[in-house]
Amino acid sequence: MTGRCSIWIPLILWAAGVSALLLTVEPENEWAWVSDGGFVQVSSLVVLTFASVAAGWLALTDRVRRWVHLEFAFLLAAYAAREGDLHEHLSRHAKVSQPGRFFPHPEIPLALKIVVFLAMAVLLWLLFRLFRYHFKGLVHGLKERKPWAALVLAWLGAFFLSQLLDQTPLNDYFAGRITEECLELLAAVYVSIALIVWARDAAGSSVLDPWRTPEAH
Repeated sequence: MTGRCSIWIPLILWAAGVSALLLTVEPENEWAWVSDGGFVQVSSLVVLTFASVAAGWLALTDRVRRWVHLEFAFLLAAYAAREGDLHEHLSRHAKVSQPGRFFPHPEIPLALKIVVFLAMAVLLWLLFRLFRYHFKGLVHGLKERKPWAALVLAWLGAFFLSQLLDQTPLNDYFAGRITEECLELLAAVYVSIALIVWARDAAGSSVLDPWRTPEAH
């Protein structure tokens, strides 16, 4: 799949899917598609879980870039957990996304607090590394018109647009909600394809991390 096709085909399918849902879903069934645990959210979770597992498999098969693949596997797993609202279901007393309430809460077991703290620390460390070591590589890849770089940019656009739409009054209506949920699914598809294309480009190369600029190798 060429770079342009890998961007345009998912986008065309997304537009066709949203249009079909808006035209065919009966009013009484609308929220079953977009609610937590609904078809669209579960689809996003499945795609992201596949991407995380694929990154883990690449870590086992690509010794040169093993740690890079492990980083991506953990980040994608965290992304999938967020998409599946795991942070809302770990405890009935407080959400993980509200650390000011979660960690001091006396009813939440200490072991769970330690696990969550360590996971958050690793996530922040990996996000720092992602920005510190890979941002210049992404810019370089865009300048070189690398397909994986264009896919990452498409993922960022779809993801942030979905989050923006999530904060608007349109999200109170089915049309807005299905558009937002399908944008999250589109973002998941883009990041999964980006991983596959990046791994394909890196296959057989002795370069540690093709995300980095040549000066950083």
